[in-house]
Amino acid sequence: MDLISKFEKIVTWFYINGEWEDTFRKLNRVADIDRLDKIKKLTESELPDDFKSLYSKYNGEENEKGIGNWRGHTFMSLNEIIYELNLYIENSDTEEGISSYPEKAIKIKYYHVKWIPIFSDYCGNFIGIDLDPDEKGKYGQVIIFGRDEAPNIVIANSLNDFFDFNLDLMNKGGDVFKTEKHLHDIYRQLKVK
Repeated sequence: MDLISKFEKIVTWFYINGEWEDTFRKLNRVADIDRLDKIKKLTESELPDDFKSLYSKYNGEENEKGIGNWRGHTFMSLNEIIYELNLYIENSDTEEGISSYPEKAIKIKYYHVKWIPIFSDYCGNFIGIDLDPDEKGKYGQVIIFGRDEAPNIVIANSLNDFFDFNLDLMNKGGDVFKTEKHLHDIYRQLKVK
């Protein structure tokens, strides 16, 4: 199954099995490719192919703050990502009290201009890709980061692997998602040993 089909299957599963049927947000079609170039320029990095593939088909979801399609998280548009990256440029210093799991996989920062947020809880916490991993990390790894996140956690080695991880959980019945817990806490519980 290709990346787009995986993404669509996951969003559909969350819609059918979640508590958000009445708040389903329409996915925005075809991103403005110039926005991808802007992100590349801001991060001073090559963008992973799976990220470019996803945003070449979809550009986030309808921009209504609140509950989004990814189990309550909003799938961010390229304009929203650019907005966040511009904030990170001003606030990307190393922070005390932040750690990485696994150790030395993610640089010790609160926010980083080379962390591209893709899903947002609209409370300053994100699921995104890391374009500047620490010595034991992998370029393009999917991480949890944000103002309420400690430690920052690697969820998957790539966006494609992240979608596979979610599909595997859903294929096992998806019970892990049928809880009151914040999505980041669910992923943290599954990944931190």
